[in-house]
Amino acid sequence: PFMRMPGPVIRVEQGDEINIVLENTHYMPHTIHFHGVDHPFLNKDGTGNDGVPLTSEMPVKPANSKTYSFRPRQAGTFFYHCHVHPDAHIVAGLQGMIVVEPKAANNNVQTLNVGAGHVRYPSVSVKNRYDNEFDLHYQDMDEELSTRMRASNDPHAIIQSVNIDYNVASSSMEYYLLNGKSFPYTFRESIVFIDDNEKVLLRVLNGGTESIALHTHGHKPKIVAADGVSLASGQQQYRDVHHIAPAQRVDLVLDATNDGLNSYGDGAWIFHDHFERGVTTAGISPGGNVSAVVYNKYLDEKGWPITFGICLLYPSAAADEEEWVVRGGRRTIKKTQHIDIQVK
Repeated sequence: PFMRMPGPVIRVEQGDEINIVLENTHYMPHTIHFHGVDHPFLNKDGTGNDGVPLTSEMPVKPANSKTYSFRPRQAGTFFYHCHVHPDAHIVAGLQGMIVVEPKAANNNVQTLNVGAGHVRYPSVSVKNRYDNEFDLHYQDMDEELSTRMRASNDPHAIIQSVNIDYNVASSSMEYYLLNGKSFPYTFRESIVFIDDNEKVLLRVLNGGTESIALHTHGHKPKIVAADGVSLASGQQQYRDVHHIAPAQRVDLVLDATNDGLNSYGDGAWIFHDHFERGVTTAGISPGGNVSAVVYNKYLDEKGWPITFGICLLYPSAAADEEEWVVRGGRRTIKKTQHIDIQVK
C-alpha cells in the first residue's frame, strides 16, 4: 500500500526531535527537502540538512542512506519533496505533505496517512476544534515524462532521458490528480463527508506545476492558515474559490452550518479546480481532480455518493428522445421522462 502517489502524509508534534532516514533503493540519486518546516541548514555532525545538492549536501546515491534531523518550533501544513533535478523528480511524484501538530498532552498523532484523504486519528488540537480532518494533495503529471521512465531497462539511459533530455519548460500536463487518483476514483478515496452543523479541517497542498483554483459547490470555506502560518481573524476570508500556487498550502475550515454563507444546505456538492483543464484526464471530461463534499444522508450503504445525473459527453437528438454518449456507452433518455428519487 505504500507504493503509490503521493508520498504518505507525515505527522509529527511541535518541539519533538525528528529524525527521518532516506534509504535510497532507487537507481537515481535523491534527497529530501522539507519545504517550510523549521530545520537547521546543517546537522549536528556538520552534514547538510536542507536537501539541496547545489548548496547543502551531496545527493544520496543508490544503496546509501541519510538522516535528516529537525526540531520544529512552528506548527502547520508543509511539503516535502526531492530536490535532485526537481524539474523532473517532483513532477514524477517524489513528494508528500508533512504536518507539524501543535504540542499537547496525550497527543498521539497519526504518524502516516497513506494516500492522504481522511485522517482517521486526528491530533488533540484538531479533535478539540473540528469534527473531522482531511488531507487534500493535488498533483499534475506529464505523460511524456512517464513514458521516458518506462522506455528502457537501462538505468543509464533512463537517467539521461529524465534528468538531462526532459524539458519541463516545453511539457504539457495531461493528468490531474487528487491524492494520487483522478475522477471517478477520487470518489472512492477523497470524499469529504460531513453532517449538518459540523466543522471539518481541510489541509490542502498544491504539489503540481500549475496553479489551482479550488472551487467548492454549496459552501464557502474559510482560509485560516497559509503556508503553515495561522492567519489572524481579520485576515481570514470566506471564499468559494481559493487560488493555490505550486508548492503552496492552505488550511480551510468547512462549516456545515446552513446559513447561506458557510453552507447552502445538505447534498452531494462537488469541489474541483476551476482551471478547466484540471477536471480532465488526458483531455477527457469529466475526470481530473473532481471530488465532493457529501453529507452523510447522501451516502449509500457502500459509502458512495447518491447522485441524480449522468456523466454527459454529447447528445444525439431524436424527435421524442435524446441519446447521450456517456461514460461506459450510450443511454437513451425520453424528453418527457421524469425520475423522482427520495433521499431519506
